Amino acid sequence: MKENSFNQSQVTDASHYIVFAVPIKLWEKHIHAHIDNICSIRWIDRSNLVTLEAMMKSYLTPMSEEKSEHHSALQTYIALWNILTVSAIMKIDTCVIWGLIPDKYDEILWLKEKWYKTVVACAFWYRADDDKYSQMKKVRFSKTEVVEVL
Repeated sequence: MKENSFNQSQVTDASHYIVFAVPIKLWEKHIHAHIDNICSIRWIDRSNLVTLEAMMKSYLTPMSEEKSEHHSALQTYIALWNILTVSAIMKIDTCVIWGLIPDKYDEILWLKEKWYKTVVACAFWYRADDDKYSQMKKVRFSKTEVVEVL
């Protein structure tokens, strides 16, 4: 996978590596499974979610594959940012691998046969005591450079 990630060393050096993939298209089975999950986790009778399920089906199932993939990718980024935040709190270093070739990942992981598509990946490892970068101040754009208050 490293060669399909512009040879970024984190792909093979990290102790853990997660590939985030999304369904190529959101089908009724995905919505049905999501509703089942809500019922299970919240101990809600399925009959109480009929309206929600119908609304989701009417909005999501007519979407084109392109729009469906985009919608799912946005949801994936929410999960990714949550994982990054929790990892930072736990002092686990991460590196998001944006520079990758999704089609090659899909091929390696047999995702096309599963009707899934790679969005992004992330490497994880515990911070080494001798990591010189861990002691350096982070370099970020200032708030005034990235936020405009209206």
